[in-house]
Amino acid sequence: MSSTSLASQDTVLLSSSSDESPASYRSRPWPRQFDIPPFSFEIQLLLEAGNRAYNANGTLLNNPKVTRSVLEKLAEIMFQYTAYPTGIQVMHVVEALAEKYPCLKEPGSFNGMYGWQQRIKYKMANYRAKVRGLQIACPELEVNSSRKMTSRPKGLKRPKKAEVNYLPPLPHGETKETMEEERVVLLTEVKKTNNNKIISEKMEKTFPYRRLEVVDQMPAVPDVMERWPALFYESQVKEEFKRITTINLDRTFLTKMDFYTPKLLTVFKTKGGTSGTKIKSVLESLNQQQIDSHDAVIRCLIHFLGESTEELIKDYQDFSKDVIEQDIKDGVIKILVLGSAAEGAPPTDVIIVVDDCGSRDFQLPLICFAALMETSCEKDYCRHGQVLL
Repeated sequence: MSSTSLASQDTVLLSSSSDESPASYRSRPWPRQFDIPPFSFEIQLLLEAGNRAYNANGTLLNNPKVTRSVLEKLAEIMFQYTAYPTGIQVMHVVEALAEKYPCLKEPGSFNGMYGWQQRIKYKMANYRAKVRGLQIACPELEVNSSRKMTSRPKGLKRPKKAEVNYLPPLPHGETKETMEEERVVLLTEVKKTNNNKIISEKMEKTFPYRRLEVVDQMPAVPDVMERWPALFYESQVKEEFKRITTINLDRTFLTKMDFYTPKLLTVFKTKGGTSGTKIKSVLESLNQQQIDSHDAVIRCLIHFLGESTEELIKDYQDFSKDVIEQDIKDGVIKILVLGSAAEGAPPTDVIIVVDDCGSRDFQLPLICFAALMETSCEKDYCRHGQVLL
């Protein structure tokens, strides 16, 4: 299969209903409730007649033509979400099918659905083979070709939970060679100031090429940092997460935190002992509005789990560079909060130290640790996040 064969049929592989994503990307994760799609006019008439007979006297519909048409349509819709559905996902489809068309249940099965589960699994395998035969680029299937499977005994490479765009095809008209040229240009663009727009556009364009590299070659983190430095910028970490999962990281994290905050605060108040004393101090600061709820919940959670914030987080107010660099050398895992000693002054920078990974600087989203500081990331006090690896 040629990597340059990118025809218009690419759009048949993936859902393209979102205006924010390229046509070759999947735009939606697997639905919570799978909706059975409408079938052809003839098949729809047969199914409705079958339901009437089932409701009248329990007669089940046994029509091979209906079975073939239903399987073909279901496989097409399921492939828009994932090429390799899990057993649970297949079960969700079968349950939805039996609920909408109970006449399709099978006699002899304890729940009337086992046969459909097996048929859908085999149909999805046949559908993948059919897509391979179209001679269009589909990295999600190519990475599991028989040639590569022979040299890789660990099994199929398939999306993990929440990975929607696992291996999207390259943009129309692009090849690995042209994508590599874009990557080299991107290395130059990241050295320029106030260049976020161009960087974002090129990171979006090279996303399929980058995913193919990460999934197929499984490079070490330092190698990824060298080839894709922009990937470790705060904004691009969030954007890459959204490209893969279609989920907004900031909004989802903060929404979930707000949802669980009342219950967590109730649990924290019941904690006794030394941890309870530390939690009480944090909650008093929250009541006096000295810190926000996000900050309080994460600090309380650290104490609740018996961790030491002193060993993990260290505040520096007008310290010399030599002192900070020495602490960086001595730390294995630390979060260093830099700021001014002036009262009420917000932190100016954050450094995360992770030992034994080389020596690198890159930006990470403040959402990961903003609540650990005495500020909210929504206030945007901190403009930079550094991680020293």
